Amino acid sequence: MASKSKKTKILRVSALSFVNSILMLWLTFVLLSYPYVFFDEFPLIRYSSAFKNLILKWEKPPNPDNFAFINIAYDKALIDKNDSEGFPIGYQPITDREKLAQLFDILSKKPNYKFMVCDIEFKDSTEYDSTMIAAIKKLPRMGISYHRDDKDKPTYPDIPIPKSKLSLSDLEKTSQKAVKFKLFHNDSLKSTPLVMYEGMYPKEKFKKGTFFYWLGDRPILNSFIIDYRIRPFGFSGDAQESGKSINKKDTVKPVNYSKIYLGELLALLETDDDGNVVSADALYEFTKNRIVFIGDFAIDNGNDIHETIYGDTQGPLILLNAFLALENRDNQITAGFILYLFLAYFFISFVTFYYKTIYGKWVQRITRKSDAGSFFASMTVFLAYFMTISIISFFIFNIHIGTLILAFYMNIIEKVKNFMNKKFSAKTVEEKVV
Repeated sequence: MASKSKKTKILRVSALSFVNSILMLWLTFVLLSYPYVFFDEFPLIRYSSAFKNLILKWEKPPNPDNFAFINIAYDKALIDKNDSEGFPIGYQPITDREKLAQLFDILSKKPNYKFMVCDIEFKDSTEYDSTMIAAIKKLPRMGISYHRDDKDKPTYPDIPIPKSKLSLSDLEKTSQKAVKFKLFHNDSLKSTPLVMYEGMYPKEKFKKGTFFYWLGDRPILNSFIIDYRIRPFGFSGDAQESGKSINKKDTVKPVNYSKIYLGELLALLETDDDGNVVSADALYEFTKNRIVFIGDFAIDNGNDIHETIYGDTQGPLILLNAFLALENRDNQITAGFILYLFLAYFFISFVTFYYKTIYGKWVQRITRKSDAGSFFASMTVFLAYFMTISIISFFIFNIHIGTLILAFYMNIIEKVKNFMNKKFSAKTVEEKVV
């Protein structure tokens, strides 16, 4: 009789655990869809990422020859600054568009790069804009950054750059930290990494499905935590700082993800006495078969610096790492990932439903505490469990899962279960007395 009763309990608990595991899977993907993480998850993500990539060195850095970084941090020009009524009040510095126009014009004649991202916010106008825009129109496989305002509306450049060349370069932040990256905004705005991916892999188009987003035939997460393959402290200064001499006879190659200043790159051009370019071989060699990033790469006093799990990071590097995550399928939802989560959720659900409390005797012996019914005691156990599940998930599938919300959810489930059991027991006793 006791054996039959035990089997009945196991079957009932298994059925409840199955249903609860499905609900937890749904909750997990809802949490993963958010473009931010909760405050407790940032240290977990930072330290597990550092252990995996800096100590164990699981992630192999990409080949430096695949990239060409052009730093515009100190290529500035002065333009008039007017007040709100249009009266001149002085000057303001902007990126030197004469140099950009020259660069784009030369590259338009031989666009031998894989893809080019210009991560510059084009505000105000200059006399060189028409020349620069004419060259931009000729450039294939190109994305120029724009952003959104406080009302979540696109803010396009002040100059008439074709919208087909624009890509959204916004970063989502949690407590001023850029942890997650969102690929698709407002059901219409594609991010720069997504535009890059579709431009380089035209057969794999992004689309929104019933339950997931899709990239080609792969279900993916729209928001995901970036696992940085190129990190700010592994990113050297200019090419001279990385030991590469720069002159017109040498072939310029990025070494250790080195970057070159825009003015320095243009100085490699061979010109005649009248200043006309007669050879741009050094520039073409620099961009050949590479992903070209043009932006502010200054780390100490740059204008495009954001705090990430690896500390202060240049904005263009965040965009590039998000693209590399797509290439390496970091945000892909696999059957193995779903099965792993289901089994992990089924186990914790079964233990919770089967025993009186998750804070059982074995945990009490370890902690030397006896407050088995305490909310915070159980919460601690659940939190430790889901942190472990998240770390394992990150190491195997490169995906972190939410911990605090899942732990809180299971804690509530346990308390509701105990409340219902007490109520049912009291009712049974009352019926027997009657």
